Amino acid sequence: MCFISTIRLNVNGQIIFKYDMNFNQINGLFYSSEDRSSMGIIFDIIIDKTSIEVFVDGGVFLYTIERKVDSENMNELKFFENKIG
Repeated sequence: MCFISTIRLNVNGQIIFKYDMNFNQINGLFYSSEDRSSMGIIFDIIIDKTSIEVFVDGGVFLYTIERKVDSENMNELKFFENKIG
């Protein structure tokens, strides 16, 4: 059996979401789902010209960050995962 221990989402070279299942952290801040037995989370991301908003588990955990534009990484979306097992 294989599990994902860490995921990361980059948009145009900017890290906008990083979830570490080993330490229950989203972008370095503690987060635990209301369902303690859950092995996953649901997140919605809204991106506009100046900001990025992330809503985790229907808004239980949310944050807004400034959108930084990197001219070398335009129109790029990357998803990274670290598997264990």
